[in-house]
Amino acid sequence: MLAGGAGTGLLRRLGIAVDAKDYRRAALVTVVALDRAHRGTAWERFAPEGPLALLPLPDSPAGEPRAAVVWTLEPARAEALAAAPEESFLAALGQAFGHRAGRFRSLLAPRGRWPLGLQLAREQVRSRLAVVGNAAHALHPVAGQGFNLALRNAARLAAAVAESEDPGDLGCLEGYLDEALPDQRRVLALSDSLPSLFALTGAAPTLLRGFALAALDLAPPLRRGFARLGSGLPGPVVPLAP
Repeated sequence: MLAGGAGTGLLRRLGIAVDAKDYRRAALVTVVALDRAHRGTAWERFAPEGPLALLPLPDSPAGEPRAAVVWTLEPARAEALAAAPEESFLAALGQAFGHRAGRFRSLLAPRGRWPLGLQLAREQVRSRLAVVGNAAHALHPVAGQGFNLALRNAARLAAAVAESEDPGDLGCLEGYLDEALPDQRRVLALSDSLPSLFALTGAAPTLLRGFALAALDLAPPLRRGFARLGSGLPGPVVPLAP
């Protein structure tokens, strides 16, 4: 099993090519303390530069509400904010995100930066070899789909090898990939298109986005279907009306 992460040199050494796309963006990641309880709510704000996510975490040992920040930025701005004084960083974060989740009180973790890109390995299985995790597929962090996708593929692979008399048999691994690859391509397409759609400016794109978000808010079946799509669950996306 090869799970060396996106851009691992092991893929090159094995002669495995990848389809890749550089987003020319960086993810700035840290943990912040909030001035009020988040109640397990995750937030994501779409801005022209890229999405900004606030993800709930368990309270700190001191009882402070905590959230992880995943902020998509141009690399130069990400670098500047990563090096900025804490007070300046929190002020910029508050200006970008607003105060719908409360005010940002302090930093609780170092600020890390990672370049963002899309990657899909063209060859994910060989006899005695399966490429998994970010080595197989790396995607934009929008909607937090990368970890879910990796878990689903790990579960599929575990089920396939558990049912095979020879877990490393190429036929067994190809059967796993037949199930995994459509899911990978669907999630990569979704994560690739969402930031671009929300970055479009002008009256028409803004109106269409507002209509789509309002429809999700007002139609529970549509909202549940979209959630199932994002979770990779089987079944119809939207149930048909009788």
